[in-house]
Amino acid sequence: MSLATVRAVTEGNIRLARTSPKTMTNKTSTKTLHRAVKTPAGFKITYTLTRKQVKNVNLRVKADGTVNVSASPQISLSFIDEFVLSRADFIIEALERFNTKNTLHALPSEFNSGDTVRILGMNIPLLIKQDSNESVTLITKDSSGNPSAVNIADYNYSIPYHAILCISLKNPLHTQKKRQLFLKWKAELTETIFKKLINDGYEVFQQYNVPEPTLRITEMKSRWGTCKPCDKLITLNSRLIEYPMPAIKYVVWHEYNHFLHMDHSHAFHESLSRMMPDWKNRMNMLRH
Repeated sequence: MSLATVRAVTEGNIRLARTSPKTMTNKTSTKTLHRAVKTPAGFKITYTLTRKQVKNVNLRVKADGTVNVSASPQISLSFIDEFVLSRADFIIEALERFNTKNTLHALPSEFNSGDTVRILGMNIPLLIKQDSNESVTLITKDSSGNPSAVNIADYNYSIPYHAILCISLKNPLHTQKKRQLFLKWKAELTETIFKKLINDGYEVFQQYNVPEPTLRITEMKSRWGTCKPCDKLITLNSRLIEYPMPAIKYVVWHEYNHFLHMDHSHAFHESLSRMMPDWKNRMNMLRH
């Protein structure tokens, strides 16, 4: 499933195109220019203009926050600036969405106590402890302040409020080690939850003669998940672990549904609506 199906702006890049005018002026041999325009509201848009033999004026907003335009050397700079300004709302929205996404998936720079990590839709504060035994444990504290380990299965695979992620290691100042311990814990949690959802999904979809699929987990830039019926394979984006459980379940059901309908036709959405009536609400969770 492409992220484009659940977000107005995708990771990677967003393109717009406009046919070049017939009247061409201001020839230039410069291949690349860095330019800036200001909207009436005062917002400054900087962009890189690449001159090459293309028929249209093409605009692309990349996930790193850069705005790139390509146009023929014969098209005037004033026309290109006007074109960029005409797409200001689109550009600003894309930049805001990318900034939100990049912030969402960013890890703490040093993994100190009080920093947060995002798991299952919750920002969980870290507690770094010095201990000869290295471990990562999700904990809560009772009314007396005594910590106890959390089994998220007891919370229907969600993170309880006021939970803390405790990372214990010999040297609390060893940032790389703290990061490694967290990523290992996160990967194990991801595998546990994704396998559960794949198994739960199979119990629902096997009545339609859907084969039991193999699960593959990897980080993908532009898709939440993919389905290859011929290989009996469902691949899930590892970054989904940062989103609420209902959203992850939606992606799994979406991919299972591709065993029945390979495209995103009316029949596909009709089938998905029968098995998951609130799929649109779940899909919207992936936008924020």
